[in-house]
Amino acid sequence: MDELRDACESGDLERVKAEVQSGTDPKEWDEAGWAAIHWAAVNGHCSIIKHLIEQCGVGVDDKAQNGLTALHLAGGNGQEAVVKMLVDEFNADANIKGNNGQTALDWAMEDNNLSSE
Repeated sequence: MDELRDACESGDLERVKAEVQSGTDPKEWDEAGWAAIHWAAVNGHCSIIKHLIEQCGVGVDDKAQNGLTALHLAGGNGQEAVVKMLVDEFNADANIKGNNGQTALDWAMEDNNLSSE
């Protein structure tokens, strides 16, 4: 999982593909409680997220161990292109609450990372 996480963090789509092809489960949580889509979202890598959803069967609303989705993490880290893609292309559910009781919009607004417009 470490190699897949590193590839998702750095934006290396070819390495992501190779890791998944070699048998690494992209839905599996790592020691931080996140799966591949969460690392890609927090780091703003749209092409990796798109691949994970379309080619690997990862759910757009799959939760990390802390209950946060890719939408929470992207919004909370100012990754507006990822937020737009998750909502517009993959119909991410903006009403899902993490274990902290906050929706993705709550999280983004609290951290002042996205505008309310």
